[in-house]
Parts: sequence; C-alpha cells; structure tokens
Amino acid sequence: MVVNKPLWHNPRVSIGGRLPAPWASRALRLTCVTAVLVAGCYWLRYHDLVETHCELLEDLSVATLAQVEASPPRLVPGDVERLRYPLERAREFIRIAEQRHAGRESLTELTALVGVYAELIDAVERMRVGMTDAAPIPPLVADIRARAERVRATVRSEKD
Repeated sequence: MVVNKPLWHNPRVSIGGRLPAPWASRALRLTCVTAVLVAGCYWLRYHDLVETHCELLEDLSVATLAQVEASPPRLVPGDVERLRYPLERAREFIRIAEQRHAGRESLTELTALVGVYAELIDAVERMRVGMTDAAPIPPLVADIRARAERVRATVRSEKD
C-alpha cells in the first residue's frame, strides 16, 4: 500500500498552506506560558491552600471525636494513619510556604493548629492502644476548632 503523505509535517504551514501570522503565533505562545505560570504559582493560591488545610484538619478532628465518643469507641490502626497523612501534607505546605511567606500571621496560626492536631493524633493513638482514656481528646478538638477559626479570621484579614 502506498501512502501519498510525507513522512514529516511542517508545523509552520497551516491547513490552507499559508504561514500563520507572526503575531498570532506569538500571542498563542504567550497565552499558553501565562496560563501555565498562573496555574502553577503556589504563592498565588496561598490563602486558599491555608484555608483548605485548616478545614481538612478541623473536619478530621471533629470526625475523630465522634468515633471516640461512640459506644464503644470505633478506632482501628488505619484511623490513626488516615489522620497522619493530612498532618504530613500540612507540615510540607508550611515548610514550602515559609520560604516565601515567612512571618505571615496566617502561617503562624496554621503552624499552631498543626501542632495541636499532632497532639490529637498522639492522644488518639495512646487511647487506641489502651494507654489512656478519651479524656484529653475533647479539649484538643475544641482547641483545634478555636485555632481553625483564628486561621480563617487571619486569612480574611490578610485578603482585605
């Protein structure tokens, strides 16, 4: 079978056989580069990412409290690991954000929230293995909720 098409394609030739206008090609390249840069700019989405980490940690802590307060408590080893992954992601975000946003109050508040969340995970693990009872967990969750509200208020004030 013989194919009457060339083995290579000249990308500079358009469908009609003409070269595209130089300004159109440059404008398209500039638009693509701008879109990629804006989508990838970590620092442009800083406040959204702070709020996302804050909400996730708060929601997980409230859900954990519900599991602890159930009769009998419904905790398995996988639950603790499920809590650890968002903690590690939040710590990684803080590490990266500190390079560009060091000194921001929202980052300081998020760091404090992450610290209390880590204490919650430790308390849940100690409870799960029978080292302590559930007494320290409700105050930790209340502290997380209060700190999460401070993070959100700080983010709102920084956006204004």
